[in-house]
Amino acid sequence: MRLFDERGFEDTTVDDIVAAAEISPRTFFRYFGKKDEVVFADLLPAGGKLVDTLVAELAEHSPWEALRRTLAASASRIQQDSEHWLRVMRVINASPALRVRNLDKHLAWADLFVPHIAAHPDVVGPLSELRAQALVEAALSCLDAALTFWTQSDGSPAFSDVLEGAFDWPGRTS
Repeated sequence: MRLFDERGFEDTTVDDIVAAAEISPRTFFRYFGKKDEVVFADLLPAGGKLVDTLVAELAEHSPWEALRRTLAASASRIQQDSEHWLRVMRVINASPALRVRNLDKHLAWADLFVPHIAAHPDVVGPLSELRAQALVEAALSCLDAALTFWTQSDGSPAFSDVLEGAFDWPGRTS
């Protein structure tokens, strides 16, 4: 990540990575199929871990509030390792290819979240899948906007406050 941040994702080669990590190319490719997987290795499985939180939150809250609380649960982990996550987000935001991959990650997360939102009593109806998809994609857009703002402001204020600001707007009803 340090190399991507310093040189840019596109200008960093796998050879640069293996030299810095003091590993062989074979070892690199044992763990990663290509270099963008280095950036997203922890991010893709995180959606699966958030599903349990979402299900628990849906038992007590509206779908929007459950999504907010679920994503807020990850905010504390981001804040605990803010330097790492600032670097990750700088790398992602600086690369068009990684921004597209980040969108793919959000679509994968949406596939995990939508069935649970669609089954909530507040959403069930003729357009439940559509309504659930819209809620999930809006929540993930809030997450993206908060991460981008937080990264551009170099980690201040705290990410949890920025995320809350993205979700909270005048006239909001949970």
